[in-house]
Parts: sequence; C-alpha cells; structure tokens
Amino acid sequence: MESDCNFSKIVDFIFEIEYLKKQQHNGIKIAGVKNPDSVAEHNFCASQLHI
Repeated sequence: MESDCNFSKIVDFIFEIEYLKKQQHNGIKIAGVKNPDSVAEHNFCASQLHI
C-alpha cells in the first residue's frame, strides 16, 4: 500500500534528523573548537543567516 510506504519514508527521515543532532560539526572541529555544535545546529543557524 502506498500510504504504508510514505509512512516508512517519513519515519526514516525523522531518524536521519535525529542522527544529525548527535553528529558533531567536523569542519569547525578542524579549526580548533573543542566543543563544536551538532550538524543539525549548524544547518539551522546557516539557514537562519540565509533568510
């Protein structure tokens, strides 16, 4: 059924978002920052700058 397939994709997407909250932003880590923000935090802030 198509609705089951869409639900599965939505659940997969939510799990991927949760994973990004746990991943550290490595680019800033290379610059010497000891406690970098998460990938999700970085993307959120970058999107706010774009607006």
